[in-house]
Parts: sequence; C-alpha cells; structure tokens
Amino acid sequence: KQWYQRRVAITAGGGSDSQTSPGDNGIYIVRLQPKGAAAKDSVLLAGDKIISVNGTSLENLTNKAAQEALENIGNTVVIVVMRTSPEAAKETGAAELSAAAEEAAKRAEEEARMRHEEEIVAKAAEEESRKRL
Repeated sequence: KQWYQRRVAITAGGGSDSQTSPGDNGIYIVRLQPKGAAAKDSVLLAGDKIISVNGTSLENLTNKAAQEALENIGNTVVIVVMRTSPEAAKETGAAELSAAAEEAAKRAEEEARMRHEEEIVAKAAEEESRKRL
C-alpha cells in the first residue's frame, strides 16, 4: 500500500502489515512530487527509509499508522531517514557532506587547542606578574 503526503509531497509505503520485503517493517519513500517541498529541498530521495517524523518513530508501525503520523506533521517537519542505496547517497553528495563535517570538526579542534594554549600563556604571564610584585 502506498499513499501520498501532501505537505512534504512524498509518496511512501511499507509498514508492518505491508512489508516491502520479508521481515522489513520499514516505511520507505517511494517517490517525490517533482515540484514538492521534499524535491525542492533535495535531501530526501526515493528509497530512503523513514525512521521518524517530528520525533515520532515510524519503526514497526502499520501502514495506516505511519500514514496518520505523516498526515499530522504540522508546519515544521523533521524527518529522519536512513539512506538505503549507495547510489542515492552519491546523488546527495554524501561524501562531500562528510568531508565538510570532518573539516569543520578539525577546525573546531584546532580552535580549542589554540584557546587552551592562549590560556596557558595568560596564566604564565599572570604568574610572572605576581612574582614581580
């Protein structure tokens, strides 16, 4: 069973009562409406497994319960997905995003190291100043 979610503009399917493959109770994005919010945002892709919506887990829900959760999302939407296909990950530039995150972490680490060194120098200068008095 598949259904269309208007606000995010995705078609999704799956669920504990409508498995996409044996033993898989996940809810999956089947397709995105070309001019819809999800397609414009270009983060979600067909084939992504929806883990949660606005903090509500879709894991092991029936098809109908997942549909209801997606219909009652409100104006702000946070959808957590698991990318299931390597091809889809390539399309989103996941490698570039990962590299950018790594670089940002390195910069933050370097800045923290520099602040720490500055604190040590300041303490040493303060100590030296006290000795002179």
